[in-house]
Parts: sequence; structure tokens; C-alpha cells
Amino acid sequence: MKNSIINLITLWLFSLLFFNVSYADDTVISRHGPESDIVLDAYLNEFIEEKMKQSSTPGMSFWLYQRNKLDHGRAFGVSNIESAKKVSTDNTVFRIASVSKVFVAIAALQQVEQGKLDLDVDINQYLSLFKVPDYHGIPATMRQLLVHTAGFESKFWGDSTLREESTESLANHLARRLPVRIREPGKVRAYSNYGSALAAYVVEVISGSIFSDYVKDNILLPAGMTSSSYILSEQLKQQLATGYEEHLGETTAMPYSWVHRYPPTSMLTTAKDMGMFIKMLITDGQGSQGMVLSKNSVKELFRQQFTHDPQLPGMALTFMEMHRFGKKIVWHDGGTVGFQSELVIIPAEKTGYFIVANSKGSSFTGELRLGILERFYNEQPEPVIQSTITIDNIDRFAGNYVRNRINETTFEAFIALTQSGQTLTIDDEGYLNLWEKRYVPIGELRFQREDGKRILAFAETESGDISHMFIDWGGAPRALKKRTLLETQLVQGTSLLLSLIIALVVSVLVVIRMKRNPESLKSSGKIALFNSSAPLIFITLFVIGLMTARGGLDVRIADVPFLLAAMTVTLMLVVSVAFSLFKLFTNKTTTGSKLPWIASANAFVFLLWLNQWNLIGYNL
Repeated sequence: MKNSIINLITLWLFSLLFFNVSYADDTVISRHGPESDIVLDAYLNEFIEEKMKQSSTPGMSFWLYQRNKLDHGRAFGVSNIESAKKVSTDNTVFRIASVSKVFVAIAALQQVEQGKLDLDVDINQYLSLFKVPDYHGIPATMRQLLVHTAGFESKFWGDSTLREESTESLANHLARRLPVRIREPGKVRAYSNYGSALAAYVVEVISGSIFSDYVKDNILLPAGMTSSSYILSEQLKQQLATGYEEHLGETTAMPYSWVHRYPPTSMLTTAKDMGMFIKMLITDGQGSQGMVLSKNSVKELFRQQFTHDPQLPGMALTFMEMHRFGKKIVWHDGGTVGFQSELVIIPAEKTGYFIVANSKGSSFTGELRLGILERFYNEQPEPVIQSTITIDNIDRFAGNYVRNRINETTFEAFIALTQSGQTLTIDDEGYLNLWEKRYVPIGELRFQREDGKRILAFAETESGDISHMFIDWGGAPRALKKRTLLETQLVQGTSLLLSLIIALVVSVLVVIRMKRNPESLKSSGKIALFNSSAPLIFITLFVIGLMTARGGLDVRIADVPFLLAAMTVTLMLVVSVAFSLFKLFTNKTTTGSKLPWIASANAFVFLLWLNQWNLIGYNL
């Protein structure tokens, strides 16, 4: 009896020392990972049963590796709704979208190990087919490409095709679609698929191998990933899950698209293969079939490379940092037509896990990513920091902020109009309010949420105006650009709506007048009718094109013709406005009606609006 009591006490002390248990709702929760696959499965079953139905997700696959403890995968649901084929962790292939960028970073680090690549020199040293222009004398570097600070504007249009035979080579596409560098490099993170694809092309040039072949030979095979590839082979096509999205209230199967700049977005893999990948990273770069990276390179992969503020999470080498539940985590998510994925590594716990689903548009995978961290790796929250600072000119922080992933020089600038942005206000007590949460000052350009869980940081111009807000948003480092009043969705939307109302009213009046007296307006009436109706025609074509484009609202498919039709109407409008103004000013019309003047003036203002958003001309 005495020995039994001693053994129980010993076991209890051992558990306290090594497992850091805590008690909540009479349930023992390990804060250092699931104690067994049974515990993990119980959590997954409970989560999946509730969330998959809510999110209309047909199927998902999962893998968790914890060194010397767990190497476990689970699959749920179906890979295809019509065939009801069940998802398998080792046989069902998914598209993992932007999680593919991690393979680009590893390939670059391999070149660094071989002494062939320097992350901090002008990448033009490695390019011959085309060159990347400097930004006011500052070149682009590989490190900037891998942490999204090279300063490129965002470009999506034309990076995909629904026909495999239309796919361009990586080199030709990058040379033809080089985006403008619109911001100073190394200052602000702006997520860039082009930048990651360019980094992959540099590896392609240095190694002399097509990037997809290079990754296969130097990463996938050494890691033991036998069901993974950038290339959709016949074998993988048979294993590929069908991607789905909610479209007009229905779960719709989405077509497969081929991406010209494929390295950052197009890896095909299984959950089991990603488990092998995680294991390779956790075991210091040692794959099941050979060494992939050195131990030092793995550390460099996980090390912080850039941050907007010392108190905010930043960027590792392609991985994003996340500070949650007392842990430093590196991770990356991905979303493409019909698929979503999450890759999470917790270096201190020697743990990583992977989530993938054949649906897009819900928060399902992101909720599971955070749910696992909270359930199994949660430490005590940090104490709340009380503010003792008063800021006199706090009103300058108020305003509307929009994501920094924007375009300024092509028609894709109009995408910013679809973003309502995040509005930051000042309450009666002089504190910042964002998403119904109060933030108190802890520095001149830094604020902390009252519960101590979030930090806001800001950047200002030389004149003292606020230019950006930096935030840990969804676990990722984000930069939001402050809009001027004229740039806000309210002002731009109101001006557009007013122009369309005037166009509609004038069109109706012109038709009524011409019907009553066909000779009263003569040629000027026809001009007025076209000038008033052209804005309506343009917007109608544009909206119909967006709503009916294959891929829903995804405008990346290059063969959607609506834009060309809308631009044709725009150019016709330019000619018509110029001609009508010429006739009106030279007094070539006989009518005294004001309708042609109103229609032409409104059309001219509408043209100015289109020009502001780069919508005049087919500018790709």
C-alpha cells in the first residue's frame, strides 16, 4: 500500500514536470501536444463533425508530426461529390496553393549552401533574358523576393489558363508580365506571387534545371514525397480531388487551371507526403531518402528576416511568423480555385501539422489551424500592459485602411474598389477603436489592445501624416495603406453611382423627346443617347463579365472576354465624347436642348473616373 502511494505521488510529480497539465472544465489538457493519436482523433472528430457541414466542405486531409511522439494522419469526407470517393491521407492529391512557396525558399537555400546564390545581391546578376528595374537606384534581392518586400505591385490577370496547351514557360511569362515596383524595397511587406515566381526562376537559371524538375530531384525525392509534383501527370490526375466553391448558394465543382508562374502556387501533394515534408524540417533537414537542407539552413528558414515593428510578428524566409498562445510559430496558408491549405511548424515543440480541404471560401481550415494551437499548445496569456502615455494628435490615426496588396498602373487597380477596408475610429475617451476593440497607446506609433493580445503599429510620412497601419491579422503580418478621403470606397462609389443615375435619367429623357419629335434633336440627340448610355453599357458588361467568369470572381483566367468588350465600349465613348464636344462647341447642331451638353459632360466625368482606375484601354 505504501509503495503504491509513493508510486502515485511520483507519477503525479513526473506529469507536472514534463507535461505541464492544467485543468479546465474537469478536463486534463496537455499544453505540449496531444498525448496520443486517440486524444488527437477525439478532438478532430468533434471539430470536423461541426465545422465541415457548416462550411460545405466535401473533404479534408490532415497530418501531424511531433518528434519522438506522433506521426499521425486523418482523412474526412469525399474527394468528389458525384462519385462519393472517400478522401485518403496517402492517395488523395490536393492543390496546396501558396504553401508551395515554401518549396521555393528551400530551393533557394540549397543554392546558398552550394555557394551559387547570395540572398542580398542584385538578382539581375543571375538574369539574362530580362532585367528587373531598380527602384530609385535600389535593386531587388533574393531575400526581398522571399519575404515580399521587393516593392512589386500586385498583378493577377492572365497568370492562369484553362488549357494546358496554352501554358507559357516560366521564363517567358515572367519577362512579359514584369510588374512595376511601386514602393521602396525592404520597407513594407506586400504579398507577391510574381516575386516568389521570380525567386524560383533565379534557382532555375543557376541550377540549369526546369524548376519543377529541380524540386522533384532535390526536395521531393530526398524527403520521400512520392505522390507530389508541380506537374499534373496522369497518375496524379487519377488521385486528384475535385475542388469546390460556393457559387450562388450551391457547392460547385471548379475547373482545373494551369498557372504560368506556377512555383508559388501549384504544388500537388497528399497529406502523408506533407507529413514527410514536416518530418524533414523537424529533423534538421534530413529526409527519409537523403539530406534536403543543412541544420543551419533550417534555422535560417525559420529565423525572422523582416518585421514592420519589433513587437509584431514578421516574416521568416517565406514562412510567416505567428505569436499565439505563448508560442512562436512559423506557418503558411494557401487558397486557390477550389482548395485551401495550412502548414504550421512549432520549432520549440519539434512539431508541425498540415491541413488541406477541397473547398475555398470558408474559414474552416484557418479555424482548425488555430484550434489545434489553442487546444494542445496553449500557454498562460501574457499580462496586460497598462498604458501611461497620452498622445495629443491621436486623430491623425483615424481613417480607412486597405490591404497593401494593390495594383496602381493597370486596370487591376479597380480591385481596390471592391475592398471596403478597415475603419479605425477614435472614441470619446481618446482611444483607438478597431473591430469593436479598444487600443491604448504604448508608444508614439504603437498601440496595444486592452486585453494585451494584439499590437497596432503605424508608419508616418516625413510631413507627419500616417501612411500605413501594421497589424497581426489572422496570425499573419499585414500592412494596410491609409486611404485619402478621395480614395475611399464611399466617395468613389458615390461618384460612380451619381454618374450612372445621371446617365440613366438623360437616356430616358432623350428617348422620350426623340419619340415625341424625332427631328428635334437630330444628330445631337443620337450623340446624347450614346454618351448617356455608354456608362451604363460599360458597367453592365463589366459586372456581368465578373459574375459569369469561370472561377466565380477569380479574374485570373486569361480567356474571359468581358474585359475586351468593356474596353471597346470605353474607347467608343472617348471618340463619341470628343466628337460631340467638337460639334457642340463649334455650334454645328441646331437644337437648343441641354441634354447633349449634360450627357457629354457626364460622359467626360465618367471617363475621368475610368482613367483614375486605369480602365481606359486594354492595359495588361
